[in-house]
Amino acid sequence: MAPDQGPLTHVYGERMNSKILYPALVVAWLVAAGFTTPPPLDGDVGGSVADSATSTPLPGGEVRILRGGNTIAATTTDAFGRYVIHNVPAGSYSVEVRYLGYRSEVRNIAIGTTDALARADFRLVPLPINLSAVEVASAVPLAVDTRTGNQIFKQNDYHGAPTNTTSQILQQSIVGAARAPTGEVHIRGQHAEYTYYVDGVPVPAGISGSLNELFDPQVVNQIDFQTGGWDAEYGNKNAAVVNVTTRIPSGGFHLDASGYGGSFSANGQTLNLSTNAGKVGLFFSGAHQGTDMRREPVAFDSLRNATENFHNDGTDLFGFGKIQYIPTDRDVVNLDVNRTRTRFAVPFDSVEGIIDDHQQDVNGFVNLGWRHRFAESSSESGRSA
Repeated sequence: MAPDQGPLTHVYGERMNSKILYPALVVAWLVAAGFTTPPPLDGDVGGSVADSATSTPLPGGEVRILRGGNTIAATTTDAFGRYVIHNVPAGSYSVEVRYLGYRSEVRNIAIGTTDALARADFRLVPLPINLSAVEVASAVPLAVDTRTGNQIFKQNDYHGAPTNTTSQILQQSIVGAARAPTGEVHIRGQHAEYTYYVDGVPVPAGISGSLNELFDPQVVNQIDFQTGGWDAEYGNKNAAVVNVTTRIPSGGFHLDASGYGGSFSANGQTLNLSTNAGKVGLFFSGAHQGTDMRREPVAFDSLRNATENFHNDGTDLFGFGKIQYIPTDRDVVNLDVNRTRTRFAVPFDSVEGIIDDHQQDVNGFVNLGWRHRFAESSSESGRSA
């Protein structure tokens, strides 16, 4: 009698089904993996900012990337009016550009959909500047570069006293800075160990390291305070690099004059004018300041119950001129001429004798700079030299 083959046939069928099912699952998984969309990658945001009427590039413009009303990243335009922000997560954003004297604009972009660079170009429309009384109660206006951590001082956000000097701005803007009685700024214990760069050209220490101010704050468009991790191009006094971008002549003819007066015979007068004709722009600034309390604070005589302020007067003269020439969209030529003069009396103790000491300090420099933008890179950020 033949043995029962039922159970054997059932086991053999299960083995056959397993051999067919496993390869089918592997093939289905590979096919699904091949058609799966890879996760979106980070991208870059870049573009240019220029005047809508003259197509003149606008350096120093504030560019912000926003999402849901929150600032994701911020940067400023370079000498050619261009900007680029790297490694922005994929998604939809708004790019906002602000520049003093122009109407702000916003563009919507999407990152991670097509190209690696999401481009947003701006042509800003000039606006008349209406002056009105401003009451300010806040700290020094500083923007922080979200990529480098550098602190950035912007003239269009600044509403300080007319008596403020460049050294006072440095003292208030750099962490770990203190102002010495002589007027020098000490950064992290280093005695005036910082270097000025004006429109990309270094100013030697023999010019900027004296007792008077190098320039009037009125000529500044933006100051980038670099206190660590700067590029290899910077050297010499390295406690900090004060990278100054002077005001850019844009739009038509502008002229403004101002003055002030106060206690201790404090007085000052300022004249600024600028004009732009095609590829050539001109900016000039002149200022005069005088006071009877130039170097030392008022002392109080406890014996006579009176304040003492003698042999403490001083005057400051500032003159700055700038010519900018833009021959092509890849070249910018700047010629800066600056001269300052300070005269002041040195306070002394009258008990020890009379020392009629008056000092004069003169600073000046002429900088000629040419910046050229080379061929575009893959991110279209370009390079300059």
